[in-house]
Amino acid sequence: MRYLKILTIITIVLITMISCQNTGKKSEKPTGAEQKLTNENRYIPPADGIIADNQLYTYIKVAQKLQIQINENAIERNNLLKKFNVQKEDQLTDTLFMKKHKKLQEALIDLEDVWKERENKMYNELNITEDEFVWIASALTDSINFDKRKIVRDSLKID
Repeated sequence: MRYLKILTIITIVLITMISCQNTGKKSEKPTGAEQKLTNENRYIPPADGIIADNQLYTYIKVAQKLQIQINENAIERNNLLKKFNVQKEDQLTDTLFMKKHKKLQEALIDLEDVWKERENKMYNELNITEDEFVWIASALTDSINFDKRKIVRDSLKID
């Protein structure tokens, strides 16, 4: 499901951030390219790989809102599963069970669509694309962004 993908991305980034150490090496990426969006809304990262301050603080806001949304989505999903009397999570991967429970399947799909709409609305409100958010998350693991990684860690209260 969509929220699981986001949670997985955030978890990977957080684990990487915690385990990474500053090696003191400089990035070998060329500098000077500007950050921009293409007509297809695909984010093109800067050539130097450095996260701009405004990107960093937007990333933090998005991560905080995503965490809240993931928690709310989990509650909605659990309520839906209770409504359909799903006893075990693995029932959802049981083809026969899901064939017998078409309304549950449709409700889960509808719920995922609602979550995606909320996520897109959040990105739009904060003026960032999902591509840029994912790039920032991965760029935080680069030693060139060590100082920014610490800011994120402190802001999101990551030990």
